[in-house]
Amino acid sequence: MYRIYQIKLKPGESTDRLPQKILKQIGSRDFLISEWHIVKESIDARDKQDIRMVYAVDFTAVYKKNPKKQARLAANPKLKLELAPDLTYHPAVYEGDSFEADAAQKPAASERKASAGSRTAWQETGKTKEEACTNHLPTSSEEAQPQSAQETQAVSARILEHRPIVVGFGPAGMFAALILAQAGLRPLVLERGQDVDARTAAVERFWQDGVLNVQSNVQFGEGGAGTFSDGKLTTGIKDVRIRKVLEEFVAAGAPEEILYKQKPHIGTDILRVVVKNIREEIIRLGGEVRFHTLVEDLRVEDGCVSGVICKEVGNATESSYAVRDEQGDEIQNVQRRSTQDIGEGGNIGKAADGLCASASVTATCMPCQTVVFAMGHSARDTFRRMHARGIAMTQKPFSVGVRIEHPQDLIDIAQYGAPGRELGLPPADYKLSWRCENGRGVYTFCMCPGGKVVVASSQAGGVVTNGMSYHDRASGTANSALLCDVRTSDFGSEDVLAGVAFQEKLEHQAFLAGGSSYAPPRCTWGELRDGKAPQVESCLPDFAIAAMREAMPHLGRKLHGFDDPDAMMTAVETRSSSPVRFVRNAEYEGACSAALTEADTLQAADAAANTVQQAESAVPGKTADTAANETEQAANAAAESADIKTLIGFYPCGEGAGYAGGIMSAAVDGIRIAETIIRKWKPND
Repeated sequence: MYRIYQIKLKPGESTDRLPQKILKQIGSRDFLISEWHIVKESIDARDKQDIRMVYAVDFTAVYKKNPKKQARLAANPKLKLELAPDLTYHPAVYEGDSFEADAAQKPAASERKASAGSRTAWQETGKTKEEACTNHLPTSSEEAQPQSAQETQAVSARILEHRPIVVGFGPAGMFAALILAQAGLRPLVLERGQDVDARTAAVERFWQDGVLNVQSNVQFGEGGAGTFSDGKLTTGIKDVRIRKVLEEFVAAGAPEEILYKQKPHIGTDILRVVVKNIREEIIRLGGEVRFHTLVEDLRVEDGCVSGVICKEVGNATESSYAVRDEQGDEIQNVQRRSTQDIGEGGNIGKAADGLCASASVTATCMPCQTVVFAMGHSARDTFRRMHARGIAMTQKPFSVGVRIEHPQDLIDIAQYGAPGRELGLPPADYKLSWRCENGRGVYTFCMCPGGKVVVASSQAGGVVTNGMSYHDRASGTANSALLCDVRTSDFGSEDVLAGVAFQEKLEHQAFLAGGSSYAPPRCTWGELRDGKAPQVESCLPDFAIAAMREAMPHLGRKLHGFDDPDAMMTAVETRSSSPVRFVRNAEYEGACSAALTEADTLQAADAAANTVQQAESAVPGKTADTAANETEQAANAAAESADIKTLIGFYPCGEGAGYAGGIMSAAVDGIRIAETIIRKWKPND
């Protein structure tokens, strides 16, 4: 089969004409096109008087005189003709000791780059990356062994006595679980939120009545944050697994056009069906998905994950509780702590279904040797628990800003010269950026043609916005995030979780600016430009406001009308990406502080939780931004002074772990880690 590029049709012209166009482009009258399919469709609107649909097509040609004989063509760059690449997905298989040898020689490409402007966590310890990747964490001084014995134990332990556990059922967790299930490993998925139907009802209730379910909302629940978005499948990564993700989406009910559209999207309405079907496929293959299940901690033995401690959620705070195994027997010598997510106290905002009530609950320790930690970028309570546990992570830059809205016709006219519906074209999109004089970057992100702006809060007392659209993109309004980059130096602290506190402060300011409700503050661009939008300005950093004021006229020159004074802005957009990055080695395993004992982490976490609770009960209406910074110092000091060791079987994954930036890259990261587990861990037959 061959691939040919730059086959053009007029808007509205039938794709049935593509075979004729292919024959004309290769300049032969001796062939017939026996088989063909579109592999890419894009719009060339550079000349608004001559807009064209542009296609890349895979095809097979036969001879007219002998249709049973396949034609052989020579690759020809001038004709934009080449052999079609093989996009078949090849599942991973167990590789045993050969995997260990290969891994030692060749680190994963994605791990070879250090974060810009910062040293890697391995460098901070003074160890080489290889040393950090081959060591593991003893949980107490009695368990410390000579290195040779530790290495022998680690390799021999890579036999799966228990099914893999996947934490989180967003794109990363979903595709990790799907690949593991397809390999026959029967994964167990633990998701804190609800199934997509119940979750949709909770989200609609929040939008209508302002009653927030802190465990199941726009951010948490089946499908992750992407379920209530535009369902965009564009990505900046280049990976052979992208095709696998698209094919699985189609198999689960997504339209086939996502296989070839240059900028594919599913839409929130169809995506809700798709994620449910993927869940059912995982179950059909022997996996299990448990909703309402929050993972609170890891159980670690001899430097290896041996279980996850989880509980059924229904309360935002808990008093002391017993930890039991799957058979219901209490596990001794496991201390637990009272936990409360920042901002989830009952003094600010509403919380649904008694979520702010204190209760005594029983946690369960689920045994495992491998856990894919695929929490989303909004799982701030999980970040705090893992940091207190001693899991190694670093600060990560992100961006903040507003959602900006324009009439869709304005965008269409700027891009096409006329409304798309009049030309037989879809609603137009855009992607804009500007570098300010001081080096700040301002750019648009997550653009939703024909969509709407929604409130996407997951913490009581905080407002955050996002964009969403249905598959038909027919709202008549375009929106996107307008963001300014935030550097780690802006956080004002070396605390690993300082970026979390930075986001929370802005979101709480937006909550207050909206009247201590979930009504987001809004203004026009003209009002922000002229300093007449105090509510919006109150929930943005000064440097972001200055950068947007400088950038907007330039963006308006790039896209006519973008800087229209009547363009509506809604604050605040803070969750463009995760504020932390979990440390991973070359084979995607996370790391933990070697010197931080279990008792130390629990003591530090107890102090943090207690102080947060005291602050919220003593000051009605106060979020715990400040308390969080003050109370995590004990855990920070211990973690930062200690060496880190690979935590065998712990796989931080996806957007929350800091390794993805959207549905596709998160799904691909989940597949990568699932493949690693399949290759590295032997099933216990």
